[in-house]
Amino acid sequence: MIRLHQVTKSFTAEGKSQPVLHIPSMEIAKGEQVALVGESGSGKTTLLNLLSGLLVADSGEIEVAGEILTNLSEHQRDSFRAKNCGCVFQSFHLLDGFSAKENVELGACFARKKNNDNKSAALKLLAAVGLSHRVGHYPSQLSAGQQARVALARALVNKPQVILADEPTGSLDASNRDAVLELLTTTCRDNEITLVCVTHDDGVAARMDRIVRMEDLQ
Repeated sequence: MIRLHQVTKSFTAEGKSQPVLHIPSMEIAKGEQVALVGESGSGKTTLLNLLSGLLVADSGEIEVAGEILTNLSEHQRDSFRAKNCGCVFQSFHLLDGFSAKENVELGACFARKKNNDNKSAALKLLAAVGLSHRVGHYPSQLSAGQQARVALARALVNKPQVILADEPTGSLDASNRDAVLELLTTTCRDNEITLVCVTHDDGVAARMDRIVRMEDLQ
């Protein structure tokens, strides 16, 4: 499902190239749930961005859901990401001027799903995450836990093969963290969605099928 071979990535700072990642080999099976852990600056978020096609590796090969991302143009990577990847972030990235339903619908629009299906899919997903009574509410009217649920619904609306989560429960209290994590892992398991989750939380990492430490990859 996910395969990396001899992948490297560097960034330029103050005129000097700074290596961030060198991953000789990595594989994640379809439907597997993996926690990425490591010190700050170890390349966890960079790896997520490479898997989504937001970043391009300097060298090596990255395969996700049957596509060799390193062979795709920027436009093709954008299309691939919209259709195959759901992304969940610590800060949720909901649009303030849009309701919960509209924020979820946007995920389908980016994937170029049929407009007639977007509203129905959004409503079904918001019901599934327990927000039927909040579909018309704006992010500022929602609690952090509710915003996290909207973000999860948006990530799922295009029926992705992979969900990439960057500290998805980092801004939640313990109760909301556990509820959102249960929803995330159960939904992925029930739908055979591969989950790659960056976390500093040992409790979150323990819920995954496997823990991958960045220092062990390089």
